[in-house]
Amino acid sequence: LDIDLDYFATYSPLLAYLIRKHSWTAQAVAESFAAWAIPLSLLVAQGLEQATKATLFSDVCEQKTVQAVVRLPFTVDGQHAYPSPAGILDTFRAIHPECDIPEQVLSGLAQLIRAMSPQQRGQWATLHAEDWWWVMQPQGPHHYSTPEEISAAVRKLEPLLRSFPYPPSLVTIARSMDMYMPEGASDVAEWEVLLLLNRVWPREGSHGLPDALVDCQEEDIQQLLEKVTFFPTSR
Repeated sequence: LDIDLDYFATYSPLLAYLIRKHSWTAQAVAESFAAWAIPLSLLVAQGLEQATKATLFSDVCEQKTVQAVVRLPFTVDGQHAYPSPAGILDTFRAIHPECDIPEQVLSGLAQLIRAMSPQQRGQWATLHAEDWWWVMQPQGPHHYSTPEEISAAVRKLEPLLRSFPYPPSLVTIARSMDMYMPEGASDVAEWEVLLLLNRVWPREGSHGLPDALVDCQEEDIQQLLEKVTFFPTSR
């Protein structure tokens, strides 16, 4: 049986690189970044680029288009900008006058930029030129879970595990903590999974364990760690 901890909480793999690079690992900061980066990715990769492959994203214009997207929240002199859909269309038609951009893409970009907080605008401005490739690609799953949400998600596995006709001979737990797991989430998920496994398949001679991780005492922790082997890995 293999259990991957990033099932319970994960950063989008591409955004995880930037979150680590810029030290945005605190939950509130990481979620603030994802709140605008993921919608921007959808609007650019699945909206703007798909609609303008022959114009704005042609070999001749693509670099200028990306630069125009990056500059949207700011004026030429570095002040905050709040562009309208019409203004964004004018910006792109200055690059290629024949580009045809869906209204929902223009309005989506305008709404996204106008709703950004000062912190999010600061994050946008902090990104380096090479960082934008990571933002503008299609993103994978991204969700932060609180300890309570992780606990609830682990408990949902209990009926499934109890349906097994017999315990697995080996259980592996993949931490994914080198990049994808949010700070602190891997520890909570790992202990919750160990508790669940020991409750569902108790070893002979072991004592009963609490239902909740917060109720575990030192002797319970020692029992959870029996016959557990840790293998540190890195990429």
